[in-house]
Amino acid sequence: MEKIIDKDKFIEKSKDTLLKIIESFENLQTLKVSDFKPENTVIVNVDLINGFCKEGNLSSELVAKIIPYTVKINEYFKAYQKVFFVDKHTKESAEFNSYIEHCIENTSESEIIDELKPFVDGNSTVCFKNSVNGFLCDDYTKWLKSNMNKTNIIVLGDVTDICVMNYCLSQKTFFNEKNIASRIIIPIKGVETYDLDITNHNAELMNLFALYNMRMNGIEIIEDIEK
Repeated sequence: MEKIIDKDKFIEKSKDTLLKIIESFENLQTLKVSDFKPENTVIVNVDLINGFCKEGNLSSELVAKIIPYTVKINEYFKAYQKVFFVDKHTKESAEFNSYIEHCIENTSESEIIDELKPFVDGNSTVCFKNSVNGFLCDDYTKWLKSNMNKTNIIVLGDVTDICVMNYCLSQKTFFNEKNIASRIIIPIKGVETYDLDITNHNAELMNLFALYNMRMNGIEIIEDIEK
């Protein structure tokens, strides 16, 4: 059987490519809260829930480390609209054919982390999702129809290469399809993924690839947002 890839040539070429990609994420832009207007901006929090941050089969200490930063950004934008995506499954979820059981409905795993609960108020919308792509869930579809003016979307959460990337690419391509100028912005300090050796899931590498992929598709990767 013919090899899919020449391993030695691939590794040698990839070293140079990886270094260039890494260097491209140095000296990223820092934005200010004043750069954004409340009438067209929304903060989207992806799966900042117990089942990924604190407990359960898919929780990660790496993901938990971004909690203080996500609290800071939500505080900076306290008066702005917010969306919270919450993974919520039944025992029969089709997603469990691909991922280990997690975030079962009516369990603590499927709850927003305590640190962010103060921001779940009359100015926010909780969207329960049954897949890795919150863009497709009914709660978000309903929200989006009434909020097409929210064309500046600041995204925080986990995990970078699955739920964050699925949502961001879908939202960006939706805006493009409708010829709507938009900005989807990810502060690099506000997203994270996990390490899992058994599936060769290297957190740093997967983060890098996901951020690169999103940037190549028009999503802005920035260093930080300051007051």
